[in-house]
Amino acid sequence: MGGAMVQIAFNFGNAVGAWLGGLPIVESNPETYHTPALIGACAVSLGVVCYVLFCRKYERREE
Repeated sequence: MGGAMVQIAFNFGNAVGAWLGGLPIVESNPETYHTPALIGACAVSLGVVCYVLFCRKYERREE
């Protein structure tokens, strides 16, 4: 069950990333393909922030 959930989460992330990357191409001039990179940079930044918050919440302190 856990393995299936990991695959579902991966596929969902891939689909959402493709959809978000396609939005600026559809809404603006299709000849400008540099705008999806900005969307990707924002998504990566959000992922890094979530990772840092997760690490701070569940940090183990050896004493």
